[in-house]
Amino acid sequence: MITKEEELVLYEDIVLGRAFEDMCAQMYYRGKMFGFVHLYNGQEVVSTGLITLLKKDDSVVSTYLHHVHALSKGVPARQVMSELFGKTMGCCRG
Repeated sequence: MITKEEELVLYEDIVLGRAFEDMCAQMYYRGKMFGFVHLYNGQEVVSTGLITLLKKDDSVVSTYLHHVHALSKGVPARQVMSELFGKTMGCCRG
């Protein structure tokens, strides 16, 4: 059983994941983001649920559906989005 506070934290993570992916879609369809963008829409609960069970120092290895995994693991949204735009301030330095 989880507390209301824990429930809210999980819900916020799910909403962040969906909002982030929606913004990625907008940027991609406007021609602002290049390459391929594989979206995770509708699967945010999977990321939130699984990553919540990990220890803080556990690693997450992902393939092309990684944006929401990074957010759930605590990588700031600005760094993940910057990475998708190839910026050096991205989480992997662009």
